[in-house]
Amino acid sequence: GSQGALILNTRIGEAILELAERSKNFQVIHITGSAAATEEMQKLYQELEIESYVNDFEENMDKAWTAADLSITRAGASSISEQIEMEVPGILIPYPHAMDQHQEKNADFMVNDVKGAIRMDQKKLDAVQLAKCIAHFADSDRAEVRKYKTNIRNYKQKNRCRDLCSVVCEVTGQKLR
Repeated sequence: GSQGALILNTRIGEAILELAERSKNFQVIHITGSAAATEEMQKLYQELEIESYVNDFEENMDKAWTAADLSITRAGASSISEQIEMEVPGILIPYPHAMDQHQEKNADFMVNDVKGAIRMDQKKLDAVQLAKCIAHFADSDRAEVRKYKTNIRNYKQKNRCRDLCSVVCEVTGQKLR
């Protein structure tokens, strides 16, 4: 998250330790949200000899999204819209205290409608489970990444033809005349 998420940074660090036991054949772009977390994560990646770019905030998110094969994020509307636009599959971990559980709804949309992500709940999140989920995308010659990218692309193509008037009527509950 843009303001940092201590639990996500912690679990991702632990998951990286799990993954590094199997292979170090991956790179990481890690936007932490805080200077303290950035320093901690930089040390971890250096110790494990994993190629990484770690920063507390990224002004050029378009470049980060372009370089990414997989994202691990909260399920805010901005993150999801960027994920769809850039066609990057993801692991979504909704913030459990978000107003009206909107992040859970966003994650469910991305999983069930777009079919471009896997949802993990923060309350049950542990490093082993997260590492397995990441490996799920990396194993089998990246076939899962391609499948999810295709799902996102297909969703975009199917829904791009809707006109603005139809969307406004749908959102406001009005009938199209």
